[in-house]
Amino acid sequence: MTISVFLGGFGFGNLGDEACLATAFKLYKSDVNCVFTHDQVITSKAAAFDLYFSDLPQLFERYQRIDRVVIAGGGVGFNPSFKDNLDWSYHCKLHGAEVIIHNIGIGKIGAEWAKTWPYLVAVLTEAREFSVRDYRSKAEVESWGLGLRPVISFYPERNHSIDPKLAKMLPNDAHLIGISINNRPELWNVLRDNVEVISNVLSKFSDCAILPIVSTIHSLDSAEHDNVGFQKFADLFSLNDRVVFKQACNYQYWRENIGPGDLKYLISRCRYLLSARKHNIIHAIGANIPFDGVFEFDNDSIPRVYQTLYPFLPRNSSLLPLYPL
Repeated sequence: MTISVFLGGFGFGNLGDEACLATAFKLYKSDVNCVFTHDQVITSKAAAFDLYFSDLPQLFERYQRIDRVVIAGGGVGFNPSFKDNLDWSYHCKLHGAEVIIHNIGIGKIGAEWAKTWPYLVAVLTEAREFSVRDYRSKAEVESWGLGLRPVISFYPERNHSIDPKLAKMLPNDAHLIGISINNRPELWNVLRDNVEVISNVLSKFSDCAILPIVSTIHSLDSAEHDNVGFQKFADLFSLNDRVVFKQACNYQYWRENIGPGDLKYLISRCRYLLSARKHNIIHAIGANIPFDGVFEFDNDSIPRVYQTLYPFLPRNSSLLPLYPL
């Protein structure tokens, strides 16, 4: 009997992270599969696991031997999450596990971490597989001077399957556009400076109903509440009378009913997506739905996706950087 452990930023309310987990699970599942999660209700929609745990003692109390630990993406490419996931993988390694690092994005961490926590270096250098999702992540890892050469995974969660069970919640005869806006003040500072730019985009779809695409309602960060961001956006652009499937903005409904496959289905029903969320853009690419990626001018998260997946972009998709006045 083989036992796999999946680590990442799971169960905090970001369905992009859960899509990464679902992709990794298909590749690396074993006879017994365990996952770290902050909320089992959210993570259980990504895949069915034998153990959902929130700390290492809970895991090792059940299983003294681990065959494989997978850092499976999901909010791990920055500190302290980067350090924490390596540390937990290190302890799994002490229990016999091989290490797989799959499809992670790396921010501008710098090389100092290797000097601060030298015992963690071997988690990476001795990993059986190491992949990052984009070219900039690869360049960051190689800049650490550790001899690491990760392969690029090209956001494999874009191929996540669609779950159509929410079809009954959508009008049959309406054309839809999806709106995905977070509640981050950095975005809203420049969004309010560019109302005319956004209004011109929306005017092209005046015959369409508005579908909220809520991929993140983060349990620890209200700036990452897409339901709040969507409502502010609908108010600002006077869209409320055109909104359908308003239940998607209700946290309890969202938590219990919407997973990554459901989210991709909603996006697949749209004629167009306006998104400040990279994983909704990734789903749009997978579903061949044209999009505009909207972002504050100095944020490289969405441009990374656009550049890395450029050969796969749906026709008429573009970036929409917002600059302060």
